[in-house]
Amino acid sequence: MKKIAIVGAGIGGLATALAIPNSNYRVDVFERASEIKGVGSGLTLWPNATCVLQALGVLDKCRSKSGNLSTLKIHLADNRSVMTIPTGDFPTPAIAMHRGDLHAILMSKLTTHTIYRGWQCIGVRSAPDGTYVRFNEGEKGPYDLVIAADGIRSVLRTHVRQNLELRKKGYSIWRGVANAADLFPSDGNFYEVWGKGLRFGILPLSQGQVCWYAARTQQPGDRRPIADQKKSLLAEFDSWKFPARELVDRTSLEHLIPSDVAVLKPCRGWSRDRVLLMGDAIHPMAANLGLGGNMALEDALILGNLLRRSDNIDDVCFDFEKLRYARVASVTEDSNLIGFLCQTKNPIVSSCRNFAASLIPGRYFTWESRALYAYRADRIAA
Repeated sequence: MKKIAIVGAGIGGLATALAIPNSNYRVDVFERASEIKGVGSGLTLWPNATCVLQALGVLDKCRSKSGNLSTLKIHLADNRSVMTIPTGDFPTPAIAMHRGDLHAILMSKLTTHTIYRGWQCIGVRSAPDGTYVRFNEGEKGPYDLVIAADGIRSVLRTHVRQNLELRKKGYSIWRGVANAADLFPSDGNFYEVWGKGLRFGILPLSQGQVCWYAARTQQPGDRRPIADQKKSLLAEFDSWKFPARELVDRTSLEHLIPSDVAVLKPCRGWSRDRVLLMGDAIHPMAANLGLGGNMALEDALILGNLLRRSDNIDDVCFDFEKLRYARVASVTEDSNLIGFLCQTKNPIVSSCRNFAASLIPGRYFTWESRALYAYRADRIAA
């Protein structure tokens, strides 16, 4: 029986562990945190991701912990509506849920693999008998395959590709969760609001909660205390008629999560010495389409399908990159374009954007995005 190590017990790592066939492989999952729990706020799970959750046998539980996403409403800061975009009909739904809830559901399903908590990866060592994973606590191996699911700050990425550098996009994002049943009923609507260099979005979760995000064009590296960052955000929304300020105000400091937006330019070469990069370790993207976590779930299921079809690790690594590169490169390009249009401070560009949005029927974007959301990872390499 071949042995696989998965470095990282986030959503991508856990989904990959669930997708790998138990009968063919022994899987060890390593997580640097001493306690494995979901962190973050909310995330969107479009039909291309919920079909993965269905294949993993967890979609019903996820739906019970989520809010439906049926109609996107685009507003301006003065609360004028400029576009309404139906999500469209697909075999599986579009939903939003808290990352912690999804993480807990995946963890509860993962009962047959060994999970090592509190093991911080510092590198790998290749040997004739396999690849060894090096940790602060010691070394584990040999493994036939090491899957790097250790996120955007991947330690193992430098082993596979030494010349890759994250690029800051020139805007930062804050995320939070607030109780807002009095402001936004659970009717399937979700929102994005455009200002100049400032964007605000709302996703319905369960039990009257919403996830919100605020993206602001600014220099990266804001290291002010989180309380000061919150005050700065509140001031940004003082003139808005859309109730963005109220949602930020309702969010406690411990649930307010800031980050600079950074991406990698799509590239080839995802594996080396039986180490394979997946998810944000190789294709992190700006959250302009809400597809980052979705891409990791697609990766997980397709990689599991490939390992079920063949135990030739070199072939699996080659085929995985071949099957995934064009998809993630296209999504990354689309996400960057939307980020440029939505984060612009240029008054001419923003005025043209708003005017065009008021003229184009929303269902055009429903049709345009169909190929994006209709992607079926459960049918790739199956």
